[in-house]
Amino acid sequence: MNKIILITATILTTAFAKAQNFSKSFVSTGLSIGNFDQLTLANIPVSYNHQVKGLNGLRYILGIRQNLAFGQSTYTINNQQTTIDDISSYSVNVMFGFEYISKRKLLFGFTIDALGVNTGTRSFKTIGTDPIYKINPEYTNILLGASNDRGTLNSEFYLGYRLSEFISLKAGLAHYLITLEYSNINGKGCVQSFSNIPFVQLQYSLWQN
Repeated sequence: MNKIILITATILTTAFAKAQNFSKSFVSTGLSIGNFDQLTLANIPVSYNHQVKGLNGLRYILGIRQNLAFGQSTYTINNQQTTIDDISSYSVNVMFGFEYISKRKLLFGFTIDALGVNTGTRSFKTIGTDPIYKINPEYTNILLGASNDRGTLNSEFYLGYRLSEFISLKAGLAHYLITLEYSNINGKGCVQSFSNIPFVQLQYSLWQN
């Protein structure tokens, strides 16, 4: 899935790399909520959207996204599968993406978290006969590609409809990564969990130019 995300982003970025001037821009925010397999995701994006000159309907997106995830997920720590019941992660990431709006007001696009910071709940857990583990979300988030990604990152692919000049309704799939750090008296390490979470989002344009 991560390879698909990077390939899609590369193709679109290359295709529109020559279009550096924008004829219209606006600032938007919204609320996105999703849930799958006992993990709930909510996020608030704030983005600066640029309409590309000569390519009607295409917009380049750059912004900040706040992600809140909570619930439970299954990890493999030292070859032992365990469920973490009290996952809580709050991240603030820089995101980028593209969006296309048709003349019929239908839209589709994607946004990808690239870099940010994260905090969350620290928990203590006994796994098998090992000494007690201290477990917490990794603090630094960075997009490096596939299994090299670090921290907590969200990538969203969506379809939607522009209800008015200021309001859009979107639905799609969030590919969500949470990296947990663990440690005990025997050492430390990290494990990752990838979740594909369906979501809906209401977006509102705050300012237009």
